[in-house]
Amino acid sequence: MAHAPIDYDRRVLVRWLLILNGMILIMICIGGVTRLTDSGLSMVNWNLFMGMIPPTSETDWAATFAEYQAHPEYQLLRPTMDMEDFKQIFFWEYLHRMWGRLIGFAWLCPYLYFLARKTMRNLTGPLALTGLLILLQGLLGWYMVKSGLVDKPYVSHYRLAAHLGLAFFVFSYNTWWIARLMPQEERRMFDSAERHFVWMLWGLLGVLCLQILYGAFMAGMDAGQVSNTFPKMMGTWIPPGMFEIQPGWKNVFENATAIHFTHRVLGTVTLLLSLALWFAAQRRRLSNRQKLGLNGIFLSITLQWLLGVGTVITRVSLPMALLHQANACILVGCFVFTLQSMRPSHHAR
Repeated sequence: MAHAPIDYDRRVLVRWLLILNGMILIMICIGGVTRLTDSGLSMVNWNLFMGMIPPTSETDWAATFAEYQAHPEYQLLRPTMDMEDFKQIFFWEYLHRMWGRLIGFAWLCPYLYFLARKTMRNLTGPLALTGLLILLQGLLGWYMVKSGLVDKPYVSHYRLAAHLGLAFFVFSYNTWWIARLMPQEERRMFDSAERHFVWMLWGLLGVLCLQILYGAFMAGMDAGQVSNTFPKMMGTWIPPGMFEIQPGWKNVFENATAIHFTHRVLGTVTLLLSLALWFAAQRRRLSNRQKLGLNGIFLSITLQWLLGVGTVITRVSLPMALLHQANACILVGCFVFTLQSMRPSHHAR
């Protein structure tokens, strides 16, 4: 198929957004390590600029450790922790925050340059929103950490879900503009009689978003440790303890066993729906980009299901859990890429 020409400005913007998305994907993985190593509460202060320099002397480390010792996580969970163990968890939280700042600079400096060169044209506002979302992500991260510094040494799994969800949204937003700025094929939309297929794709994305939400709940409540067998949990199809909390509806959001069970079920439902959608797509006339996107969705969902099973049976091993989380982000990107290819033809200027 013929492609519309792409000008230099677009190529530069696409590369910039691809770099940002790569950094965001790395950030999500660093965040996963921070959560899985229980490092997120090691830095009890938030300073946008003053916090960029880590402790450099024994005196500085002693003062930083003393601040940590004054908070619930040390007092209730780690009263015997020594300085070397503290430095290990401090490293991951420090890296997490510094990488977030680096993403901010990776947006700000090119944005100001492109603004001065008038490279972005009518994308000045949409790409400014990326920077605003990155700033909001940092603020939301601190809001999440604060929930574990008061009386309970655990971050709110609701706040963690919001933090992770916003990271996925920023990644998706950038992916949308990357796909829109890339060379466009002549045919980018199904016939009007087949548009219900697009709504089916949106529906599958909705199920996936719910699945990702429960994945965040899993991480926030350490629900992955509830059971390490598959397909059954604790030797049964319906595990005991799923309805212990009153009122009953709270089990869906705050019961680790129920959250784990729901995450499993949603994962299998997502896999089956994606298989049905893929077979339905074979009967339709698709552009090359649409075929690429739909194949990417199906393969990524299949891989995600396998990684989920692997995460369970390895008792949430760090490599398996990180691959599971990273692939979820790539999967969402495949959805956004595909859905953008199904919009009516238009060109960003």
